[in-house]
Amino acid sequence: DPTMGRDVFFITTPIYYANDVPHIGHAYTEVASDFIARYRRLRGRYSMSAAQGTPSSRRSHSLAPPARIIWRPWSWRRRIVVDATLPVDGGRVLRLLDLHLTPDTGSGRREIEVGLVLDGLVSTHDGPVIVAGDLNDRPTGPVPDLLEAGGLRDAWLASGGDPDGGFTNWHGWEPGTTELPAQRLDYVWVSTGIGVGSASVPAPGDDGFATFASLSDHLPFSVTIDVAHG
Repeated sequence: DPTMGRDVFFITTPIYYANDVPHIGHAYTEVASDFIARYRRLRGRYSMSAAQGTPSSRRSHSLAPPARIIWRPWSWRRRIVVDATLPVDGGRVLRLLDLHLTPDTGSGRREIEVGLVLDGLVSTHDGPVIVAGDLNDRPTGPVPDLLEAGGLRDAWLASGGDPDGGFTNWHGWEPGTTELPAQRLDYVWVSTGIGVGSASVPAPGDDGFATFASLSDHLPFSVTIDVAHG
């Protein structure tokens, strides 16, 4: 394994919504991440980029519910999961699933979507798994219950985070708000055996908080993990 005993630099890209029209930003993101990975490699560091496809691989799967529904090409109801794999020590393969579940509360569609992820991608993988993204459900909702029942652990809680904290989203967000976010919708879930070192969300007064609050209604959620024995 070429990564054994080495300091690995891995850069990934944001998930591209299936319900948005492709634009120059997608190309810019891919080119920028590829450039950074290649620069690090030239400097002698073992570097990998999800944008390059190797040594990791990335593909997308539809999260369409099993029903005869015809949606417009860019309908917000069209949801996907980005599926990336990355070789880790011991000849194993880490599967990283990045998803953005429907905001359509009360329809049961979110539960169908996460069920498709668990049954088709998590349970069928013989190796460590990470499920991350905007799940559009609070910790007391059905989606976290389903993920836990599927054998995954909430990285925020596994790191010792406050069960009543870790808020990442403003309801009724206004750019540049100084208010605290009011709900936790963004998660990282890990399979049994993956170690969780830390998990954090920017807070008012932290470097970059004002910038984050002006750019999006979601704050970044950072997690440090160890897949050595996952």
